[in-house]
Amino acid sequence: MRLVDLIKNVEISAIIGELNPDFEITSVINDSRKSNSRALFVAYSGYREDVYEFIPAAYEKGVRHFIISKEKKDDFVIFKDAIFILVDSPRKALSQVAKNFYGDPTSQMKVIGITGTSGKTTTTFAIYKALRWMGKKAGLIGTIEYRVGDKIYNSTNTTPDILDLYEIISLMKNENVEYLVMEVSSHSLALGRVDGINFDICGFTNFSQDHLDFHKTMEEYLDAKLKIFDVLSSSNKDRKTLVVNKDIEVFPRIRLKASKYPNVKLKTISLVDRGADYYSRVVRLLPAKTVFELSGRNFEISMIGNTNVYNFSMAIAILKELGFPEREFSGGLAHIKVAGRMECVPNNLGLTIVIDYAHKPEALEKLIKTVRDVIKNKGKIITVFGCGGDRDRLKRPVMGKIACILSDYVIITSDNPRTEDPLKIIKEIEAGIIEEGMSNYEIIPDRKEAIFKGINLAKKNDCIIIAGKGHENYQIIGKEKIHFSDKEVVLESLGYLERDKGFLALEARKNLYLSLKFGVDYLSKNLNEEKKGLLVEGISQIIKDFYLLRDNRPLRQSITQLAMDYDKNFSMDDLKLLYSIEKALRTKNAFYSTLQTLSLEELKKIFDKISGVINETDFGNLQ
Repeated sequence: MRLVDLIKNVEISAIIGELNPDFEITSVINDSRKSNSRALFVAYSGYREDVYEFIPAAYEKGVRHFIISKEKKDDFVIFKDAIFILVDSPRKALSQVAKNFYGDPTSQMKVIGITGTSGKTTTTFAIYKALRWMGKKAGLIGTIEYRVGDKIYNSTNTTPDILDLYEIISLMKNENVEYLVMEVSSHSLALGRVDGINFDICGFTNFSQDHLDFHKTMEEYLDAKLKIFDVLSSSNKDRKTLVVNKDIEVFPRIRLKASKYPNVKLKTISLVDRGADYYSRVVRLLPAKTVFELSGRNFEISMIGNTNVYNFSMAIAILKELGFPEREFSGGLAHIKVAGRMECVPNNLGLTIVIDYAHKPEALEKLIKTVRDVIKNKGKIITVFGCGGDRDRLKRPVMGKIACILSDYVIITSDNPRTEDPLKIIKEIEAGIIEEGMSNYEIIPDRKEAIFKGINLAKKNDCIIIAGKGHENYQIIGKEKIHFSDKEVVLESLGYLERDKGFLALEARKNLYLSLKFGVDYLSKNLNEEKKGLLVEGISQIIKDFYLLRDNRPLRQSITQLAMDYDKNFSMDDLKLLYSIEKALRTKNAFYSTLQTLSLEELKKIFDKISGVINETDFGNLQ
């Protein structure tokens, strides 16, 4: 794109250097790692206050065109052959340049934005799924993932940097997306990441304490959220609407703000006020679903609690405001489940296990209260949670207090400690509990161990809540991101417990014994040098798990099945599956390192001994 076209409508104060308006620009960047001689570098990122420290690196890599604040005009005089375009606001300049470079894609689609402290992910996902149900080509930008039609991409931020955001939206335009549904975080509003996006309709779900590490005060946080009016008002769409949860404490402030934006129509939802534009009434709260009435029609959803009634009511209100009749989309809402959002994990132990992203005080409170209301069997609630490091510290004691007051028992653990000491974070959580004089808790810093303990403590009809990380499949310790999934740990724990608590009947245990013995016998007779390494790893796993079984602990189901299949379908892939069930065992397992050093003949002797031990085992005593 020609430089003169790229900077069209940018408010320029002055230009240092000789600008060639026909110079061809091939990329717009704010990251020096993406530098090239045809790039335009804009000194604003939407993540940090400025990116001026990276200008020398960009220059070294060939960049000669820069947009900077006029306040910085004397800082880069040493770059004699560079062109510096001076502006009052690099933030506004970046927004306009991005819009020019990518062809203002949001002018050509319906754009729905959802802001609020919580509920953004569920609400956007519900709207997106309903649109897809109706056959509309829709895109989604949110915390869990980005979607273009049915293609899924990994998410990096709730709301990406403005250049990344425009690139994603441009991809959607090229795929003929008609509707874009996106989460709009307070950070993105405060830092201008959504400036220039042409919204048609936005939703404001709720407001409570969060992100005070960034916004400093609740007043600043609310001011950031209220910038949704500025973004919506400046849209080039003819009809602009904001749907607000009327039941939140700050609604009067929102209504006052709305009075200053006559081009934005205000609509409301409520579970309390029948005078709201969209009033919902809960009909039934059940452990696996919720039924509620909105505008005389019943809606059934597969997510639990009043919180999700608010989320789905917001989604329905927005779909209706876009002109869709309820009969066209109601079926698309019935089976929606969002990963890590009040996600129930099925099991055979009579437990209710809920994984949720709740990582702020109000969200945790609503989560525990919802579970208490929905679970009618009067079992105990065990809550496992922690708080993230390098984030709002003020919420930590508050969340500790909430968890202990509303739960029967609490296990405080690590979340994403980042660069903070996990034990220090836990102590700050504990401070709120000590202040309340409560003792129904324990501290287990290792999150996996904490989840295992929570599930081990539970008895039939109890509920285990695992809060804070939800859908995340990682844990950030220091600056390292390692694989960790609450759901995977829960499933692993259930794999042990469902056997340890008697679900493997005596007859099944006898079959298991025969299968395992056959597997060992088979392997001992089929050893050769070529397969030795693979077989050692597989047998190492079997030995480890057999010893767990002798200690009245469970044997992994996959090993059982694999052993039973040896005679009819033995393959290298079988053993790969066998020893990859839990990679950690291969590093911690003392058998493995020993077995590696043995000859084939020595291995044969070891296997014969294992067979002997199996033969001596009284499986009836393991019942």
